[in-house]
Amino acid sequence: MTRPNRRRGPTGAVGVSAHLQTAGASAESADGRVRLWAGIGALPSEGYACLQATNGARSIRLLCFPYAGGGRSAFAAWNPSKRIASDSGSVEICPLQYPGRETRWGEPGFETLADLVEAIRNDLAPIWTQPFAFFGHSFGAIVAFEVARALERAHAPLPLRLFVSGARAARLPKREPIHDLDDQAFLSKLRAFNGVPEEALRYPDLMSAAMPALRHDFRLLETHIATSSAPISVPISAFGGLQDAAVPVADVLAWASETTKAFRTRFFQGDHFFAFSSGSRITDLIGEDLSASANLVPRTALGSMST
Repeated sequence: MTRPNRRRGPTGAVGVSAHLQTAGASAESADGRVRLWAGIGALPSEGYACLQATNGARSIRLLCFPYAGGGRSAFAAWNPSKRIASDSGSVEICPLQYPGRETRWGEPGFETLADLVEAIRNDLAPIWTQPFAFFGHSFGAIVAFEVARALERAHAPLPLRLFVSGARAARLPKREPIHDLDDQAFLSKLRAFNGVPEEALRYPDLMSAAMPALRHDFRLLETHIATSSAPISVPISAFGGLQDAAVPVADVLAWASETTKAFRTRFFQGDHFFAFSSGSRITDLIGEDLSASANLVPRTALGSMST
């Protein structure tokens, strides 16, 4: 893979959840690619973290894509000591770490969302032959959806299910961009629809450090031009917050048009970050839907894909 142009990526930034930072590091591979993940199969361990290392014979990896400005520590509250229940096997919560934040502080980001998607698709190639699913929140939902679309376009194995949370459907018209506003106006817009965790807004130094990563992710999202409007052949579960000013109920329901397979939706009490304050309810529902999706795959196929 040709290394993407990254001159405009964030440097010296940390995610807005840096105070929950988990251990780890990342490294550039010998062929010049910056790995988004590692530690799977023959890849080195830098940059990869599973909050629970089940590694069972029928384990399903749930790859978690953080919101704008966030890193893998955003998922630390998902009780790593509790295994997600799934009739089809154990589930590993595997949060993805974008460049330019937390343990990848100082690494440049990507020029376009398409570059990020292609890097994920290529760097994670060793696990596409094992059972996996995607969960993405807000910005992460769009990234996860586009990775699933890229896998389908490449005739690669697809996720058992795509979970999208706190996100407008990918096909909906874009809103007025905010990534190039000055800091005061940018933060004002984020506050208007609870676009960053309230805890982060209480710490000016943290917000100042997180600003480059936030702007980077919003730029990728707001300038992204999808190469296809076709729905994907992956079941989708969509989660929404009933008090989410940024993503109304109708925009969550619109995800039904993004799949040719099964679609389910649930709504929670809470604002834009309901997924991180709902306790085990959301992980229980993830396990329930993964069981439904995995049961459509022959057990022999699951066994042949396992580690």
